[in-house]
Amino acid sequence: LNDIIIDKSGRPILVIVSDKGFLGIGNKLAAFEYEKVTKQDKNGDVTMALTQDMVDHAADFSYDRRDWAKAKIIPAESMSTNMLLSGSLYDDLGTNVAYIENIHFRSGEVSQVIVGFNQTLGMGGDLAALDFRDLKVIKKDDRIDLGLSPKQTANFKSFEKSVSN
Repeated sequence: LNDIIIDKSGRPILVIVSDKGFLGIGNKLAAFEYEKVTKQDKNGDVTMALTQDMVDHAADFSYDRRDWAKAKIIPAESMSTNMLLSGSLYDDLGTNVAYIENIHFRSGEVSQVIVGFNQTLGMGGDLAALDFRDLKVIKKDDRIDLGLSPKQTANFKSFEKSVSN
């Protein structure tokens, strides 16, 4: 499993798998409909019934929409959970207040985003769980970040202050 592509509401739509190539050469990405997932464990592990032959014969997948003629591409208005995991959380004024650390799936869709703050050189710090549907998705270039409303910003800053003491 290489990635999960979700729609703007957090519902998974594609599972991206990689065959890893041979000795790291010829790595192929292929996309399969999320409905092919047969089981998702409580710890987040996903089980799919795929064979190497199915991956070999699937169309190549690309994150670059310009590859539409030669590969299956990431759908419009969707996002990669891998890209989201490298994103940040911004307050209502556009200031980075936290980093996205993890994504929690519940009942087959993204329910919460775990963010880290009060870190020193990207280490340590505190964590908070935020409801995904309450956050604004900010897409810019090749980044996906999340944003807080003014009320959420005030609540987050209050929470941040309470755990710092």
